[in-house]
Amino acid sequence: MRDASRSASAETSALPDPDFTPNPDRAIWIEGRIEEALLERLQPEISELTAQSREPITVFINSHGGMQNVAGSILDALRRTTPDDARVSRIITVAAPMAQSAAANLLSAGDWAVALPESSLLYHGCRCPLPGKYLTADVAREGRTLRSRLTRSSASRPSSLPIARYLHSIARRRATQRSRT
Repeated sequence: MRDASRSASAETSALPDPDFTPNPDRAIWIEGRIEEALLERLQPEISELTAQSREPITVFINSHGGMQNVAGSILDALRRTTPDDARVSRIITVAAPMAQSAAANLLSAGDWAVALPESSLLYHGCRCPLPGKYLTADVAREGRTLRSRLTRSSASRPSSLPIARYLHSIARRRATQRSRT
């Protein structure tokens, strides 16, 4: 009797965990540029998957990127709940084989992200406008000066201020300078 229960538990433990296993049967495929037309094409598929159940949804990604706001809208749609069920589906993202720019951000936003050694990932920064602040020559110069100070500071002192506190002190100093003029 013990041997039968042991072999049954071994078989059960050998089954892959659905929370960490890509499932092509509950999946959407993002290929090509991430743009409004892709979102319009995916909306019905996403709605159907989220209405069926709260099981994980796999997102296979093969894209150079595109519009970050559209990638965010895709993620929002995947995480949408229904009136009958307030739970959110777990999102498994897979670089198949390429996730670059906005596609890489979408890959990283998954609850479980998968990339093979041959996958191509490209992350880069982006410039987002701050409310009420425009990129001018003065602001760019201030950023360059800040970068130089941070580089010198961290090289000379291993226990330098965290960057957030340092940026806050720069912002206070700049506000003080503006109030004097």
